[in-house]
Amino acid sequence: MAAVAKSARVESLAGSGLLAIPSEYIRPESERLNIVDIFKDEKNEEGPQIPVVDFRGLESEDKSERARVSEEVKRAAMEWGVMQVMNHGIDAGVIEELKVAGESFFAQPIEEKERYRSGLHRGLVNKEKVRISWAVFCEPPKDQLLQPLTELVSEAEPATFSPRTFAQHIEQKLFRKNQEAAAAKEAK
Repeated sequence: MAAVAKSARVESLAGSGLLAIPSEYIRPESERLNIVDIFKDEKNEEGPQIPVVDFRGLESEDKSERARVSEEVKRAAMEWGVMQVMNHGIDAGVIEELKVAGESFFAQPIEEKERYRSGLHRGLVNKEKVRISWAVFCEPPKDQLLQPLTELVSEAEPATFSPRTFAQHIEQKLFRKNQEAAAAKEAK
């Protein structure tokens, strides 16, 4: 088995010859018990389907139609975290340029990709510890309590957020800016 640096990235681990998944990449048993495979029924028309939202109604002069589409977007975001959007008005040429840019980015060496930072996904990084973060297409039950692993929290390094349910986490992550803007508007 090949030796791998403790802070290795998933991409480099995949080609390293490892025979086992490093422990820091394995979710605790308590988190794995309730995770379901949302792709299991992907081909089954009766199973879960990624929501499809038609944006055409956003241009309607009918206020209730615009509100209906807005509610569909909110529901898809809260319940799924993803949606397919139709009639969005984005030119096919722009979409193709985005695909080419994405392919070009992901073809770069890891070191080059690490130079980019996400403004939406930020966290405090302790360079002495491994920090692993990636998108997953599964989610815990809405009432699952989210909190840091106890072995990662101490008096010297306290948690940066209080425990909350997954539903509360999604609400805060997706709609905080809208809520803050609405509150600021009401205060005027």
